[in-house]
Amino acid sequence: MVDDNTLAAVMRHAQRWLPTVSSADSDLVLLSMGDPTRVGRVLEGLYKDFNLNWPMIPDADGKLQAAQLYIGESLTVRELSEIVKSGGWPQSWTRPGMVLRTP
Repeated sequence: MVDDNTLAAVMRHAQRWLPTVSSADSDLVLLSMGDPTRVGRVLEGLYKDFNLNWPMIPDADGKLQAAQLYIGESLTVRELSEIVKSGGWPQSWTRPGMVLRTP
C-alpha cells in the first residue's frame, strides 16, 4: 500500500507535465494524448527526485547500459506511486538489447 506522501509527490510530478491529472486513478498514458515524451518527463523527474534505480541490461557488446523503458497501454498515478515506493523501475519494463544511454 502506498502512503499518502508518496502518492501526493507522484501526483505533483504528473501534474507538472500532464495538468489534467486529477486523481490517483488518472491514466497517464491516456492523458498524454499519444505523446510518450510527456509521460517520459514524469518518469525522469521521479527518477531524479527519488533517486530511483534504473534497470541495467547488457548491450550488444556485453557492457551494462541503462535500459530503455517501455510502458504498457495504461499507467495510473497509483501504480506509478507503488513503483516509486519500491525504489526502482520494474525489470519487466525493459526489452533485451534496447538501451537508453550510458550510465
